[in-house]
Amino acid sequence: EDRFTTFLGRKAKEGQGSAFSETGFIMYNLNHKIKNTFADDLRNLYNSDKLFRFPYQVDCYTWDWTRLNLEKKKGVKNFNLADEYVALGKKHPFINSPLGDYMDHLKGNRKLEGRSKLEDIKEGRRSAKQQYDYWKKNNFSNRCGWIHRKSPCRNTCQR
Repeated sequence: EDRFTTFLGRKAKEGQGSAFSETGFIMYNLNHKIKNTFADDLRNLYNSDKLFRFPYQVDCYTWDWTRLNLEKKKGVKNFNLADEYVALGKKHPFINSPLGDYMDHLKGNRKLEGRSKLEDIKEGRRSAKQQYDYWKKNNFSNRCGWIHRKSPCRNTCQR
């Protein structure tokens, strides 16, 4: 395959410079000729302190910067696994991508709740997700939109 990475991207906002890709899941083609250049470029951002000149010092920003730089300068091709779902405007590409049919990504408050929230799943994807055992167990009937597992609702659904 001619793609270097498979990743879960987000759509960059105008003038933002980075799409803040979901770095919780990235696949690398270790047979690709650009692998060492990518690793060197990313390492140099940290070793040279160049990352401190970026507007954001987070892993996804530096990763996106390196990826986009190689796409532009070297013509490297990558595959955004969430590409067709990004345009719909949700900020949780992991569960809205094909990966979300099989696994959840518990980030932020989701770690406390033990599941992703109802509003994290795009309207058109909710019924499709419920064919999978994990999502069948998901309580989609809460008025607050939270998935309750062990802790009481901190919102307004009176659970």
